[in-house]
Amino acid sequence: MNAPEDSINASSPEEVSFDTGCMGCMVIVLFMSVTLFGIAAFDSDFYADLADGNSRRNLLRALAPFRLGEVNVAVLLLVGYLLYETLRIGRKFTDPRAVWIDGDKLRFHRSLRQDPVALSSLAEVCHISVRSILVLRLLGGRKIEVPMVDHETAESFVAEVERRRP
Repeated sequence: MNAPEDSINASSPEEVSFDTGCMGCMVIVLFMSVTLFGIAAFDSDFYADLADGNSRRNLLRALAPFRLGEVNVAVLLLVGYLLYETLRIGRKFTDPRAVWIDGDKLRFHRSLRQDPVALSSLAEVCHISVRSILVLRLLGGRKIEVPMVDHETAESFVAEVERRRP
């Protein structure tokens, strides 16, 4: 008989989750970037220090003319975008279920903005392990890619979808 903790830690073949280890690192890096650029958007001296770096590809120099009073609007827009991505990845981190089988349909995490797909409308489902992407090809030719999925749950999910497809 299996120990109770085995069934708790076992992943269900009816769902594939996001790779939360990778996402946790990304949330930390993005949060630090939002903080750094947020300060640079309002502090011209700090911005000048960042823009005057020795890097050949320092794109901050190109954003220098976009000041409106004391605020660098271009950097502020960059902060807004980075904050949006941080929150989007944070939602995936807190709710790691990417795709799951619900009856005769596949349902997707809300951040993917995909309508449910009937299992009967799938032409192919596969997992590209090198890039960690779940690929769903529909009969109409449309392709849905779900990036940053967990390797282990993706393989069992693909097998379960293939088993259930009509």
